[in-house]
Amino acid sequence: MKSKKPRLSSIEKAKNRPSILDLKKSVWTEFTLFIKARDNNICFTCGKPGNQGGHYISSKYNNTLFDERNVNCQCVHCNIFLKGNLSIYAIKLIEKYGAGILQELHEAHKIGKKFSHYELIGMRAYYKQETKKLKEDL
Repeated sequence: MKSKKPRLSSIEKAKNRPSILDLKKSVWTEFTLFIKARDNNICFTCGKPGNQGGHYISSKYNNTLFDERNVNCQCVHCNIFLKGNLSIYAIKLIEKYGAGILQELHEAHKIGKKFSHYELIGMRAYYKQETKKLKEDL
């Protein structure tokens, strides 16, 4: 006779799943790997080898946290020591995406955004897959 698996209550389910913060961190890990692969590990602002994902608009805003236009590969010097090297970053964004990009990003960060567990899990899988594709194409 087949035994039934006991059902978990919604409280027990919630205890067993990772927090939104933990999921955002895991998405960031995959997203950064994607950004670095997309940009061939070249710093967006100075052209030297880069190993970080650097934001134009601060990463504290959810709406621009994983915006592929807002995040580009950066070296430690530009991202950390020059605090993003934002004047050069802005020029490069305009060159890459056109004159309206800065306003688009500034407007986007004003809109509140809350991620769901499912959305973050999907994003993590998506960026893992996209990174794999980019690496296979090399």
